[in-house]
Amino acid sequence: MGSYRVYVQIKKKDGKYDDDEGINQLEEIVNTKESIEGKENKFNNFYKVLVCTGEFSPRIKELAQEKNIILIDGIQLIRMCLKNI
Repeated sequence: MGSYRVYVQIKKKDGKYDDDEGINQLEEIVNTKESIEGKENKFNNFYKVLVCTGEFSPRIKELAQEKNIILIDGIQLIRMCLKNI
């Protein structure tokens, strides 16, 4: 199975989130970390997750899909929290 790493970016936003900032920051963090570690990286896989307290616009959903980023909106976040109480 191997090891994996999860990169998470969280944005507080009421209503629709339609800003590239979260995706761009997440991509920058991943690219920097992966290039610094290079071949010494012990993680076989990594996941990119963008969390928003509001909801994502269709444009952000499409962009995230292109960049293989998992999206978690406010409703999903609440459900995840309540499920684990």
